[in-house]
Amino acid sequence: MALKDYFYFTREERRGVVALLVVIAVLFGVRMFIVGEPNNSVIGEPVNRLIEEPLSVDSPIGRITDSPKYKPYTKRTEREVMLELNSADTLQLQELRGIGPGFARRIVKYREKLGGYYAKEQLMEVYGFTEELYGKVTPHITVDASKISKLDVNNLGIAELKQHPYISFYEAKAIVEYRNSKPSKRIDSIDELANLPDIKENWEVIRIYIKVE
Repeated sequence: MALKDYFYFTREERRGVVALLVVIAVLFGVRMFIVGEPNNSVIGEPVNRLIEEPLSVDSPIGRITDSPKYKPYTKRTEREVMLELNSADTLQLQELRGIGPGFARRIVKYREKLGGYYAKEQLMEVYGFTEELYGKVTPHITVDASKISKLDVNNLGIAELKQHPYISFYEAKAIVEYRNSKPSKRIDSIDELANLPDIKENWEVIRIYIKVE
């Protein structure tokens, strides 16, 4: 008998074989559907375990989230905020209640014109600042007057001196004329200017922002 005779099927036998294969395929599919389990894993760990268990430092993900570079920014609460007015930048100033980007820029711009603040009350000179806002921010700020940048009255002319918010044209002129009236053309001490008629009234404020070198 030839080998092909062993694989010869009648039409009825072929139908039976096909039906049997269909039944086997259906049973196999049902079994996979019932007992099969999807491969839900991330970096070798089941998803449920990643959700229920905290990541350790040794975990690949833990090493990323524990890195200082990836620590989330947490804004300080109002109670924690305490800023030095002459060194705080615009972003730090916005941590104060009621201070947005606009006010922060105004505070810094006026600080630059002054050369620095010597008292909290000067904030009331910032455009738009109200007593209500002042009351909110003052408990959270300090002022270091040693950071003030002072004007050298021996090396500046009228034009430069009068740019300061507290020095008028006439006060700047009085300072320069007094300096030029001296044989040395130099002022040895700022106290020499205290009794000048055009500067006497505003002297206590002006003296904070001038120096001699």
